[in-house]
Amino acid sequence: MLTWGIKLLTITKRQAKELLSPKLVDRLIYAAKKFPETGWLEILPKEDGKEVRETYIVYESLERAFQRIRAGEYPPDFPSDIKDRKKRRALKLAA
Repeated sequence: MLTWGIKLLTITKRQAKELLSPKLVDRLIYAAKKFPETGWLEILPKEDGKEVRETYIVYESLERAFQRIRAGEYPPDFPSDIKDRKKRRALKLAA
């Protein structure tokens, strides 16, 4: 993404949610924190001694994640989504 001819290096979580589905961005961040080996996103580390006010994502990593999604690959679901899906499946089978 170019802004006034300048390539973005980072993007905030809030800005990313304006570009992609908010739930998808949350899943990408979840994957980056819980499963860093999968390489979904690169998130800048927080500054020592300071509270985190905003999550900063390396923009190139968001672009790569989008390309993976376009190719049919998706980040892992939240554990609560998996439980809900199993409950719905069990209810459907019981009906």
